[in-house]
Amino acid sequence: MGGAAAPLISAYELRNIRRLLEQHDRVVTANNYYSADLVGLSPGSALAEVDLPAIDNTLPQLLVQQADLRFIPLQRSLGLQFDIDTPSDLMILACHPHVGEHTKRAVAEMDIDLTRCDKIKQVMGDFHGELLVYGRVNSSLFKLLDELTRCRIRLYSEERGMKALGRDVRGEAQSLFGEMMVSYGYEQFFRFLGQISHGAVLDSRIMFAHWNWDLSQSDRFYSDLGMVDQISHPGLREFTAAACSAPIPIMLGGHSLVTGGLWALLDASYIAGHNAASV
Repeated sequence: MGGAAAPLISAYELRNIRRLLEQHDRVVTANNYYSADLVGLSPGSALAEVDLPAIDNTLPQLLVQQADLRFIPLQRSLGLQFDIDTPSDLMILACHPHVGEHTKRAVAEMDIDLTRCDKIKQVMGDFHGELLVYGRVNSSLFKLLDELTRCRIRLYSEERGMKALGRDVRGEAQSLFGEMMVSYGYEQFFRFLGQISHGAVLDSRIMFAHWNWDLSQSDRFYSDLGMVDQISHPGLREFTAAACSAPIPIMLGGHSLVTGGLWALLDASYIAGHNAASV
């Protein structure tokens, strides 16, 4: 497991993974074949048969291709799909009612502003709301959003597999939103988003790759948090300032924000609505 993978995983899900590996041999399982955060394999000695990757995301593919293991996918669930990659994911975790006591105390000590996260949750539960989602979004997440949110969804999906395929490193990533921002300017672009939606969740890493920005992790995270004055990259500082001053709440983050992150936010919104209805 990645260091911050699956913070909402249940004991039931862990037992299922153990049973799967006990019942099969020469297999590998993962929560995502192309970009894994959680990987199980049998036998463990198969790791000696592959060229270990620099990052864990591609490990299932290598075990299939080089060790000839059979891939068995894990069922899709919030516990297996939600991952903490960026501060945006941490904001969502802090908003979720099922977070553990230790994590709840740790997040409280960080004093993170959850205003934008709460506002996006409100849009999700509003029959008259319209939420814009942009990034490396898969079809299963859109199905969940379409079925479980009360609001309308504007979905723009592009550059799926960008990181796993190395398109960002080779400068091959192309972004419709990135090109529109170049044409419109940041402020005008975000004003336009305010005309067509009541809130937006953006996978900003695609646009950064489109612009070939070489950003430090600190700058990316400061951008997610809306801490404009801490950002050293001039372009990113201008981009983030425009997003923060937009007429609608905008959440910025990476791939995990528009996959498990949105799922967790949707789950938190649903639980809040259910609890309010039962009072």
